Amino acid sequence: MLKNKENLLGIQKDLVKLKSENIEYKELGIGMDFTPANELKNEICEYINKKIEEIISIKANIPESFENLYYQSVNQAFQLLKNRINSINNLIKDKNNNPQAFPQNRGSQLSSINSEKESIKTLFHAHDIPMLTLKNYDNINKIDLKTLNIEIEDQLKNIKEKEIEINKILSNITSGNINASLTLSENKFNTLYKNHLFFEKLWHSLSVIFTSFLSIFLIYVYWNFDPIFDLDIEIIFKLIKNGIIIIPLTFLIRLSIGKYNLERNLRIIYQHRMLIFEQYKYFENGFMDDPETRSKFLLNLSQLLFSDPQTGYINDSNNDINFNPIISIAEKIAKP
Repeated sequence: MLKNKENLLGIQKDLVKLKSENIEYKELGIGMDFTPANELKNEICEYINKKIEEIISIKANIPESFENLYYQSVNQAFQLLKNRINSINNLIKDKNNNPQAFPQNRGSQLSSINSEKESIKTLFHAHDIPMLTLKNYDNINKIDLKTLNIEIEDQLKNIKEKEIEINKILSNITSGNINASLTLSENKFNTLYKNHLFFEKLWHSLSVIFTSFLSIFLIYVYWNFDPIFDLDIEIIFKLIKNGIIIIPLTFLIRLSIGKYNLERNLRIIYQHRMLIFEQYKYFENGFMDDPETRSKFLLNLSQLLFSDPQTGYINDSNNDINFNPIISIAEKIAKP
């Protein structure tokens, strides 16, 4: 039993009154009324009322310390909203005494009630985890274990009665859907392989072009270089001018080589996966009559598909690429 239940119900009644109070003041005209404040007021009232309903609906024992903290948050949120509404009403009453300051004061009130909406939500966020724990505990207590056991036994009985039908469905999935999925995956890998192959060639060509440009420019600079010179402004200008061309070309060469290595790495990976599918086809028919061996084979195939080879283009590796993985799988299966 909630010790603060009556107080919470009292705040609920006050929220109903507060929500019914109209603070739009449309007679002030468009741009001067408090319609936005009225909408925010109603939204905050609904939010506080929802939080009150959450704690009242819990049937489990609620720790007194948590209940007191939660009630303080509810009361603080309500008083915060109530004070803001009173402040807006007082502003309307004093409007005639200081009409020049009214637009600024109106904007300040609208900004404040919007900020207080977020402050109230933040106030209740501190109770989210304890409240969720209490709700879960409450739901567990509502479970009828006898009824649950009966339902489980009925479900198990139905599963046993339909065991033959389930086995047929699994057989159809194994023979049909797996092959369809493999074909779809093979097509996707082929598309990705061609895509990365195209960009590999593109970046390789760009790296060659940029390197050629840089080589030609360096040869030009070398043949036009005068070893006898003083460090005057003209020489410094010429060095800066040459650097402006050399530095971007060097950056572009490094970028294109990096992209080339990345695309080549991905191309080899997808080419490796396509090779797995290609070799799988040679072994598929031999395992059709042996479901257990076929299942092991497919399991090893799926593991191998997503174990990418170390190409050396991204990370250094001493491991050779396994270009014939299907043979390795067949050897594993053949072992007693």
